[in-house]
Amino acid sequence: MKEILKDILNYLESKVSYADLRFVQTEKENIEVENGILSSYNVSTNRGVGIRVLANGAWGFASSNNLDKVSLQETAAKALDIARASALTKKEEIKLAAEDKHIATYTTPITKDPFQVSPAEKIDLLVKATKIMLKDKVKKSEGSFSFYKTYKMFISTDGSEIEQTIFESGGGIAAYAIGEGDFQKRSYPSSFGGDYATRGYEFIEEMNLLENAERT
Repeated sequence: MKEILKDILNYLESKVSYADLRFVQTEKENIEVENGILSSYNVSTNRGVGIRVLANGAWGFASSNNLDKVSLQETAAKALDIARASALTKKEEIKLAAEDKHIATYTTPITKDPFQVSPAEKIDLLVKATKIMLKDKVKKSEGSFSFYKTYKMFISTDGSEIEQTIFESGGGIAAYAIGEGDFQKRSYPSSFGGDYATRGYEFIEEMNLLENAERT
């Protein structure tokens, strides 16, 4: 992907005073279990590129989720056309301050990639936790996990290249009890869908869901 983006940047370089390209790919996994039974399992991946140019003293922007070279060159041309059209009505010319190039790479520090843990292992944990909570006056128990992996790449005509990989993990469990005209909800580790952090699957393991399901 980086080579294609660099080719697009080279295509733009002689036509603009500045340009940058942002590629974003987000992977998501969501698991929901109710009363010991899997109720929902979804995985998805979304990708896209945003292209921003400064030409004739005005900004132009266009984006695409078609990532082949031809489609991205058409997107770059569209951003350029928008900048040129905007320049016709500009009140003043946009000029950027000088900026050094930045070369950097960052990955969320994790000890266990949630996307390398099998779906079966994650589902089994929620099934066991929700079954434990089905006792006494508990009529419904539920649990959920959500995991995100977002990769971002930024390159610009000033020579900057920045790559980031961000992991987010979280989830929780809840029990609903009904009795004597009263309704109660208990949840762990917090209300409103659980707890989330920019960490890996170790964050889930540290919740000790099975132990805390006994108390919920």
